[in-house]
Order: sequence, then C-alpha cells, then structure tokens
Amino acid sequence: MITKLLKVIILSRFPKSTILMIVLLDTVLVGMSLPGRSFSPAISPEFSLLSILYITFLVGISPFNSRFNLVTKSDSDFLVMLPVDDRELIASFILGYFVVSLLFSAVFVAWFVYALGLAGLVIPPFLALAISSMSGTLYNLDNRRKALVSVVMVAWFLSALLRFPFSPLSMFAGYKYGYLILPAFSVVLLALALRRFNYTTFSTLSYTPPGKQEVKREITFNSRSPFLLMLSRNLKIFEIGGRMNLMGSYTFVSRRIEWWKILSVTTGIGVVIYVLNLLGFRGFALGFYVLLGTWIFTVSYSNSAFISEPVWLDMNVMSPIQFARYYVLSKAVSILLMLLPIALSFLVLGKIGIAVAMVVDLPLSSIMIISLYARFYQINFQNPMTFSPSRYLVGMLTVIPLVGIVLVAFLPIPGVILGVAVFESIISLPFLLVPGYWNKVVEKIVTTV
Repeated sequence: MITKLLKVIILSRFPKSTILMIVLLDTVLVGMSLPGRSFSPAISPEFSLLSILYITFLVGISPFNSRFNLVTKSDSDFLVMLPVDDRELIASFILGYFVVSLLFSAVFVAWFVYALGLAGLVIPPFLALAISSMSGTLYNLDNRRKALVSVVMVAWFLSALLRFPFSPLSMFAGYKYGYLILPAFSVVLLALALRRFNYTTFSTLSYTPPGKQEVKREITFNSRSPFLLMLSRNLKIFEIGGRMNLMGSYTFVSRRIEWWKILSVTTGIGVVIYVLNLLGFRGFALGFYVLLGTWIFTVSYSNSAFISEPVWLDMNVMSPIQFARYYVLSKAVSILLMLLPIALSFLVLGKIGIAVAMVVDLPLSSIMIISLYARFYQINFQNPMTFSPSRYLVGMLTVIPLVGIVLVAFLPIPGVILGVAVFESIISLPFLLVPGYWNKVVEKIVTTV
C-alpha cells in the first residue's frame, strides 16, 4: 500500500519525465565531483561556508512546510477515504518528500564533496530525512511556535561557523561530531513525526492568507512618457515574490513594499560593508557573498514581474513589444537604482568589478529572467502547479547570467569586466527586439486565468 501511496503523492506533482531529467542531472553533477576525491576530509573554507548556509536555509524554512510540498487539500480529501492507518500515511508522506528532497539536494552535492571529500556524500540523505520529517513533526503548530523552532535550529546549525563542535554541521569546521549529530537529529525527527502525526488533524488544517491592508495614499502619475510612467510606478512600489507552497499547491505570490524602505535597506548594507572593510574584513568572501545575495534578491524581484500586471489594459494603448520595452526596462532601471548604494560602497573600496556587476550585469540579467518567466513560467490559477521538464529547464537557464557575474567576482580585471557586460547584453537585450516573442507572451498571459 505504501508503494501505491508514494506513486500517487509523488507523480501528482512530478511527472516521470521531470524525475528522469533530475536524476540524469544529479548523476552528471555527482560524477563530475567524485574524481580525485578521497574519504579523508580536506576542509575547503569557501565550499564549507556555502554548504553551511545552504543546509541551514533548507532546515530553517522546513518548519513552515506543513504539507510536505506534495499534498494538496484535495489530496487530503481523497486519502482520507482509503483503508490505511495514520502510520502508513505519514510514512508515505515522509518517504515521498524524502525522495523529492534528495533529488533536488543532490544538485548541490559537489559543494559537500569539495568541502569534505567523499565523506560529503552522507550529507544529502540525512538532510533530506531531516527536512521531510520536520513537516510531520511540526505540522500542527502555529506560525509563532514554528518560527521559534526555526530560529533555534538556525542558530544551532550556524554555530558551526563559530566552530562549535556539537553543531550538526560541525564536520565543515573540522570536527567529526557532526557525522553523528546530523544522523541522530534526523532519526529523532522521524520518530517524533511517526508518533505525533494525526491524519484527522492534518486533513482539517487550512491555509488562511494574510489580511490585506488598505491603500493609505493614492499614487499620481504626471508624465506623458509610458516608460517614465512605468518607472515612476516601480520607484514607488517595489514588488518581490516567487514560488510558494499554499496547501501543498505551488503558486506565485508577490509582496508590494514601498520603494524607499528597500532603498533604506540597501543603503544600510552599503554602510555596513564599508564599516566591515575598515574593521579589517577585506577578503574575497565579503564581496562574493554580497554579490551572490544581491543576485538572489534580483531573481526574486524578476520572478514577481507580470504576476499581477493587468496586461489586457495596457494592450489597448500600445503594442506588446512597446509594452515589453517600457515595462522590462523600467524594472531593470529600478534594480540599478536599488543596488546603487551597495555598488558605490564597493567602488569607494576599490572593488570596481563588483560595483560594475551590480549596476550593469544584474539589471541586464533581470531582463533575460523576466522575459523567460513571462512566457514559459506562467501558471494557470485554476489548477495546482506541477513541475515539468520545461519549467525545470527555464529555471536552469536563468542561472546562465550568474556565470558571468561570478566570473567578475573571481577575475575583476578590465577585460573580464567588459567582456561580461557584453555577454549579459547579448543574452538579454535581444528579448526586447523580437515582436513575435512578446505577442506570444501577451497571448499566454491573457489566456492563463
């Protein structure tokens, strides 16, 4: 029965073609990272830091995944009619989420291998078991209690950065205790999930969206230029969003924040970077991780484009290609202005490559990401979102601009800086030159309701 439940739970969200493609990708990436590695750990500081941050992020958000990233409310209504007990159901949920988590975490297994040698291969299975069991352990807690648990676990996992030997990730700091603590932590969570889970409670849980605040003041637009109108709007309201799991169904959400608040945050980050440099933190890692963080933020901003845009209204006054140029370019300019304080901080510190990457490469890369997601990552609000090879491929394609940005971080020389700027222009600007592409985008947006 568990085997049949696993098929229903996994294949309802992940088509076989998608699973096959992920397995092949994982096989290639794992195979590329194994040659020349031994079981004797050779700690790599850079990859250890990447691994700690990545694992902690996954563990930190896992308490809020009350439906295992797999089960919808309709699934619950169906499963409740099956002649199976709670133990079989929770085992199926955990095993299903374990398989899915293992498939996706294996993409980053090279980080663990580069940091720990072949001993890093033990990390993905226990990481997947921990985050899948977490959903069953904390599924019925309110958000405040989940947040408290999340904060405690994040502090415990991040303590490896301070070389705390009893952190689950202390193996990345050179201690062997982590190889015992992480498996023990995962097994304890599994036991708690099997003991605490109650399907009646689980099936009656519902998602209540946060209340919407009323608009406090009107926004007026005085310019006659469509581009300046859209830019004015993007400089007043900052939208950031991406994928979210609501009741087990993937969808897109966005949050609107007053732009001055975002600018205040980036200005504060710029000041902190300058102060850290004065205190002696002048290493490569500071610039690299700030650049990586701003890239992730840029991707989130790009993902939120077109989610709630009333395109059909704009099509009454302009063609799709005109709308695309005004809309996408205004988004890119708003990213440039948002990151300008951080870029100026690096410019003052003499890190010209990182400064140029933030005000040139990141805005250009957002054009490509917005354009790809607008056409190939639209969702049908009448149906739950499922993973497919095309969606996964689009997600992989959006990483292409990051290659050039990382190259600037490692080789901040004039030739590389200029070459990356040209590269980002070549892969991004052509999207704004093809009317047929945006005709298809508008057609898909208008019909996807």
